[in-house]
Amino acid sequence: MKAMTDWSGKQRPAGWDARGHMQAAACVLITVICSSLSLMACGSPQDTTCSDNLRRIWSATSLYAEANDGRFPPAYDIAGLKFNSWHTLVAPYMKGAGNVHPFTTGNSWPGHVVPATPTPDVPSVDKVWRCPHDTSPLGSYGVNPVVSGAVGYAYTRQSARTSDVEQPGTVFWAADTNHFWDAKKGKAGPVFADWVREVDLGFRGKDEVAYVRWMDRFLTEDYTDPRKECPYPTAGTGCRGPAYRHAGKANVLFCDGHVSAVPVGGLSSANVFPIPPKKAPPAPAPEYEAIDLGHLGVGTCMHAGGLNNAGVVVGGSDRGAANKAAVFRWKEGKMTVVGTLPGGGWSVGYGVNEKGDIVGSGDAEERSAFTVVGGKFRVLPPLPGYKYSFGKSIDDRGTVVGRSFGPKTGPPSKDDWGSRATLWRDGKAVELPMPPGYIASRAATVNDGGLIAGTLQSADHRQRACYWKDGKVHLLPYLPGGGEVGAAEAVNASGAFTGTSDSASSLSEAASPSSNPVHYGTVWTDGKPRMLPLLKGVDYMKGTAINRHGTVVGWCKSNQMPMPPFVWDEKRGSRFLAELIDDQSWFLMEAYAINDRGEILCWGAHGNKPYRLCLLRPKGRTSESIAAASSVAASDPSRKRR
Repeated sequence: MKAMTDWSGKQRPAGWDARGHMQAAACVLITVICSSLSLMACGSPQDTTCSDNLRRIWSATSLYAEANDGRFPPAYDIAGLKFNSWHTLVAPYMKGAGNVHPFTTGNSWPGHVVPATPTPDVPSVDKVWRCPHDTSPLGSYGVNPVVSGAVGYAYTRQSARTSDVEQPGTVFWAADTNHFWDAKKGKAGPVFADWVREVDLGFRGKDEVAYVRWMDRFLTEDYTDPRKECPYPTAGTGCRGPAYRHAGKANVLFCDGHVSAVPVGGLSSANVFPIPPKKAPPAPAPEYEAIDLGHLGVGTCMHAGGLNNAGVVVGGSDRGAANKAAVFRWKEGKMTVVGTLPGGGWSVGYGVNEKGDIVGSGDAEERSAFTVVGGKFRVLPPLPGYKYSFGKSIDDRGTVVGRSFGPKTGPPSKDDWGSRATLWRDGKAVELPMPPGYIASRAATVNDGGLIAGTLQSADHRQRACYWKDGKVHLLPYLPGGGEVGAAEAVNASGAFTGTSDSASSLSEAASPSSNPVHYGTVWTDGKPRMLPLLKGVDYMKGTAINRHGTVVGWCKSNQMPMPPFVWDEKRGSRFLAELIDDQSWFLMEAYAINDRGEILCWGAHGNKPYRLCLLRPKGRTSESIAAASSVAASDPSRKRR
């Protein structure tokens, strides 16, 4: 039998029985010290109670594992409207445990063996779930996201078996965990059932290297103060990790049953993975500098933004009041307020042309598209018969494209249902035509040659990529064998389009972790589709922007869950942007735009800060070197330029 290693890295003798022995020894040791010396020698009464709580949790966890094929309880599950956490499964094995975690609303969990123990209906949490040093009454302990098999809501892999944990004295099971802070209520919210999952970071389905690197960095930080670190709802990940409540230490329950008070920086990824993770190789030299654009006030940047070739960014930022986002303009580190639609509560910029004119959408009397030219807002009306308008892109002549939606009569709008692709010229709305058999449309991008990228929707919910030129609509083909989903999201100056399409190989792609139909990032040149290589663990890729060099950026999903955005070029293929940036504390979620200088506008969370926009700037690369890396010979599908 090989020697074991405890959380501090010390070797334990071979043959040492981790489970049971350590628990009994700890109890005896505490009794001897407390009775012969003093209570102070074994910590404050609160410290002792917290440790005892964790030992009780371990005893119940062990009994659960014995009755359930040796497996740890899963972190949580959702069945209908009832949320079940690991507390549901552990509590019946504890005498006098009382009520369970406040997130838990169900009292039974099919497929798990638990004693038939009624759960009181009183909405309070018994003291076994709460550390006395915790200022919140809503529970104090979260579990290991890897050992418990936590992936994401409604997506939970099996938890580990106790025999899977190679070094139980090193790997933790439960620990003091942070809360989020609800500023409106002036109090802390509940503790989450588990620590930060892979899916929270967009790492689901990928190699564990990125997760290991992230976890090692995360566990060096102290996010214990929820007022400062975890404001709800804009908290990052700090409220999903250790809380150092005991004079700078956190009580941690390990998978051999012992409890240790661990200081800040005393944990690492080695304490998270049941099987010691492979040592992460040195990260490759970063290709992009990640620039945090910040925000105008308290809150987050909206899920929107535009970027031009001069590096000007526009978007929307919360100014500290509910539903009060304002349009901003950012250039070289300086963010300025552009304003909001007169009488509106929020306004967001979605695009900016080379002159600096902005297009966006906001709420005045109704949801309205608008332009900002020379600092003045101008509302763009919807098509006749529609209630709302949405502006997405603006060219250098001031032509705007987007959609009108929400018919004044008939059924209410749902998603794009009932919307019409719309062009605005001199403030007047013009409907872009649809071919027979289609009932809805939307326009996404217009280039300076007058080409407009967009999508059509049929009555049977099929989507088709298309483009408009000179007032006429043209269909873009699916990938070979496709026919269900196609969308054109962007067009570059040379007439190359990007978006997504399904294909005949949609269900046979080995990289896909699920049985979901696979949708591929697609580039159309000369009217012909090209499939972009699918990244590992991804079953949905969509190009959202393409520059004049043919470099594409876009976003990914896996089993309906978001993953980091990607970049594609002819020379290096598809790559996750999260692996190419200098600041690994960013959790990139979406990519909105790429300009001809190779700068990329993304959205995500920066460390534990609220979600915001991020500009990725190529490190030490010129636009000429970027062009050399991409050699897509793009041309207008109609072979004519306007």
